[in-house]
Amino acid sequence: MENHDNATWLFIRPSVDFHNAELWWTSLFTIFAFSEVQSKGKFSLPAHAVNEAGELSRAKVIDMSMMTYQNTVVDGRLRKDVFGLSEWPNQFLDLKPDITIIPSKNERTVLFIEVKTVGTSVKRNALLYQALRDYMRGLGWSAELIYLMSKGHEEPSDWAVLRNTDALVFTWEDVFLQAQGTTFENLLGEPLHSYVR
Repeated sequence: MENHDNATWLFIRPSVDFHNAELWWTSLFTIFAFSEVQSKGKFSLPAHAVNEAGELSRAKVIDMSMMTYQNTVVDGRLRKDVFGLSEWPNQFLDLKPDITIIPSKNERTVLFIEVKTVGTSVKRNALLYQALRDYMRGLGWSAELIYLMSKGHEEPSDWAVLRNTDALVFTWEDVFLQAQGTTFENLLGEPLHSYVR
């Protein structure tokens, strides 16, 4: 493991069979985003589309500066009250996105982020999350679905799945690039430069 070239190498520490769960990384990302917004007043990440070759191509930059403790929930179960709706489809009753951001119910904007590290695939819920995003858009909400994954994601067939759902992708490498030189790099106990290529 001398040649680290993506974030997946960090996710399998201390070992392939004994490492931090996805929820740990989800929480770290969320707190890092809060920290960036608090200290710099802004936080944005490039969002990538998956092209026909299954490769990432930069689509746009998404401003995440709206993230606060009051409007961001990690692993929260969705229901009609969350969005101020009178009903909620049964197919979404057990859905708990890794991160849900609702900057303002009045503006009817929501961002769903699904985090992937190691040991999980997007295949299980990819179509369901796309249906959720499309449902919210059908109600007049501006809804975005983004996966936060490493460029070295261990399940290569997931890229084709994401291409077919037209979801966007944040990369952990972009997150770690911004985390270099911060307290968060120090928390991880090693330099992040070898995980950001």
